[in-house]
Formats: sequence, structure tokens, C-alpha cells
Amino acid sequence: MQIDTSSNLLEKNPAEEEIIRLVGFRVNPDVEGVEFYSIFLEANVDKPLIIDERFAFFTEINAAKNIIKNSNLCEKTDLFEVKGEIDYCCDIAETLYLIASQKLDQQAVVLNCINTILDLEKWLKIKGPEEFKQCLRLFADYLTFHQELEAFFENEKITRREITNALIWYVGAIFICSTIITSLED
Repeated sequence: MQIDTSSNLLEKNPAEEEIIRLVGFRVNPDVEGVEFYSIFLEANVDKPLIIDERFAFFTEINAAKNIIKNSNLCEKTDLFEVKGEIDYCCDIAETLYLIASQKLDQQAVVLNCINTILDLEKWLKIKGPEEFKQCLRLFADYLTFHQELEAFFENEKITRREITNALIWYVGAIFICSTIITSLED
């Protein structure tokens, strides 16, 4: 058997590829759908959207490209195309509901939310309690391979309340260090 060494796959390392993701966020359980948006650069070092040393969230999806131009990701504007839809949603309200009362997370809502929060946590200037970060990481690691929430709480020495407290602490810290842009004049 002969091996083809002329492949272009050898020329480009997927880890070097940069992708800009539009992420929706929902916090209020009384609101249906996305309340605001942000941008993440997925690269060797993932980066959230930051303006004036603060996490930047915005309420108008069509403003995304202009907001990127005024951010830490301004050199990556050409990577972003406004498609009118989000790449994924960090649904904090649904995550808290699922953690508090449900046995299953069939759509990985909790995993997506916790991973997004942990990605933002890396850029926080406020350092949270290590036990909060550890319990969120342990839960996310478990959810990567399982949908059963109840089984985690039965087998681990971490309670639903501890996960909820950790998540709420980090969400609070993130929003304290954020700005929400409601118009391009902000």
C-alpha cells in the first residue's frame, strides 16, 4: 500500500484555524429566546469580545460587525460574517432550571452554558473561589459524556445547590465585569 503524502491536510494545522462564533445569551426565564449576544474567537487561545477591558455583550445582532471593529478582536473582523443566527446559546435561565429540578439534559444546555462560563472565567480579573471552579469543571467533564444529571449528584459529593451557587457566582462576576451595548453610540 502506498501512502499519499501530497495531501493539503499536512499543510494546515486545524489547531491554528481561527473561527469567530456569535453566541446568544439568555438570563431571564420569563423571556423567550436570546436576550443579548457576544462574540468568541476560537483559536490557539480562545478569546471573548472585550471593549475597554470589559466583556462586551450587545442587544442588536446586526451591530455585531461594527462592535467587533471597536474591540480586542478588531484585527479579526474579516473572519466574521453576520448570518442572522447564533452559533449556539448560553441559556443561563434554562441551565439553572435543569440543574435545580431535572434528571436529564438531552440537548446539552447545561454543558454549553458551563463551558461558556468557564471560557469567560479565564479572562476575569476577579478570581473566584477555587472550589466553585473545580465543581463546575467536574460537572462539565461528566456532562461531556453523559446526559443524566441525577446520576452525577447521586455518585459525586457535589450537590445541585453547590453547582447552582458556583454558576451564579461566576455569572455575577462576569456581568460585573461587562458592558451591554444597546446602541452603537454606547
